[in-house]
Amino acid sequence: KDFKIQPIGAPIGFHQQPSSKDDWAATESGAGKSYFQRNEANRKLLLKKFDKTYIRDFRNMDVNRGKFYLANTKLYKRDMALYMPNLRGRTLARGDGNTAPVLKGKVSVVVLFSRSWAEQQTKSFVGKKENPELWEALAEAGEGAQVVEVNHEEFRLSSLMVRLFEWNLRRVRSVEEQERYFILRGIPQVVKDNVALMNDKVGYVFLLDRDCRIRWSACGDAWDGEKESLVKGLQKL
Repeated sequence: KDFKIQPIGAPIGFHQQPSSKDDWAATESGAGKSYFQRNEANRKLLLKKFDKTYIRDFRNMDVNRGKFYLANTKLYKRDMALYMPNLRGRTLARGDGNTAPVLKGKVSVVVLFSRSWAEQQTKSFVGKKENPELWEALAEAGEGAQVVEVNHEEFRLSSLMVRLFEWNLRRVRSVEEQERYFILRGIPQVVKDNVALMNDKVGYVFLLDRDCRIRWSACGDAWDGEKESLVKGLQKL
């Protein structure tokens, strides 16, 4: 009840530029290490997961619908901003894909969500009806800016449900939009820790520059001023 939502106050992300060769899931699971080292890596991973359980996530949803930080009102300075990591999965265009090559060279609004609840939260920022000014700015930028969607599911059953309804997702998206829609089987804990994905049940929005640096971010539902700061940030970049 005493929790007061504030901006994170510091850049989030990784210090190294993303590459399509980066596989954070393999790194996290200890790929290439000895048997005992792999077990140690898995043990540390499980400890982190049990530290933030499903129950804790759902309890957080009772307060501000899971929103736990405010978007930064101004862009993080380029020389201070950190990088969005490469995420591996498959695209709605029926191909394996890495986010790094899609994000490089363009200003990107990246929406990240799991299930329809979180997707609706991201739409409060990027929906054409909810934020028409954003789409006007995207149109003005032409091929220099884009929206990239990342749908992640932690559990096999949820992943299967996404597969069942992929036809409907394709129906409402152009071929180009399908190529920018990524489907992931979970997100590595190391990625969650570094880009502040503290609650798996809410949606996230990131504004990246052409070098994949995270210059702005938000979570949960859009609050007063947050949509405007996203649009202004996009226009500035």
